[in-house]
Amino acid sequence: MLPIISILGYKDSGKTRLISQICAKLIDKGFKILPVKHIPHKDFTINNTDKDTSKLRKYCRYSAYFAESLEFGLIISNFNRDELFETLLKIYNTLQLDLIILEGFSKYVLKNDKIIKIVCVKNIEDIEDFYGEGIHIFCSFNIKSSTILKLPEDINILINFIERFISIFKIFNRLPKLDCGKCGLSCWKMAEKIFRGEARLEDCHNLSNVEIYVDGRSIKLNRFVQNIVRNVMYGILKSLKDVPDIYSEVFVRIRELS
Repeated sequence: MLPIISILGYKDSGKTRLISQICAKLIDKGFKILPVKHIPHKDFTINNTDKDTSKLRKYCRYSAYFAESLEFGLIISNFNRDELFETLLKIYNTLQLDLIILEGFSKYVLKNDKIIKIVCVKNIEDIEDFYGEGIHIFCSFNIKSSTILKLPEDINILINFIERFISIFKIFNRLPKLDCGKCGLSCWKMAEKIFRGEARLEDCHNLSNVEIYVDGRSIKLNRFVQNIVRNVMYGILKSLKDVPDIYSEVFVRIRELS
């Protein structure tokens, strides 16, 4: 899974301005961020119809360009909306990102409890439209309220909140994400407890040192399957000459050639 926050709000509420400030602060701290902007115009295209890149797109779903200005771009045509998070996951793994920031995408994120939702509002009335939608934080560049972060004065409060979210997500990704309930908590609640120093990874009843990824996606393994994979690998390694007696990690890559 990947850590995502979404900046929501109406037009001219300051969404892009806020994302720019968040990116600047987090990049200064060493984080790798990918902002993704939702463009609602159905006739929008980044391609100039008079250029060769547009001609290539006519025949190929995927096209790319590399400019001497040292800019590289990948264009995916006829994009299926259901592929959004799958594509973001691949980008996240490839670029080794720490966080993805979505601008907009309300129809995709409001029902997802693993995505942090931050709403920029221009007036108090805007808040009412987002109540009951799982919103985590309201903020504004225009108004002051005890329930709203005032920007840019309170930007560091928001940054601390996001850093906490990233840290918890890293712990969460080390857990099996089975939500078996054997520890009395969901995996996310367990990750929060570990972050606060109230629990350890070893307290997870299904945690194993066996992980399997298929095309960058973590596959859930129960204890029985984990033991099979581990024991088979131990048996293989014992039969090989160049394997040391003591080792800390084994990595196996299988590529489908057919």
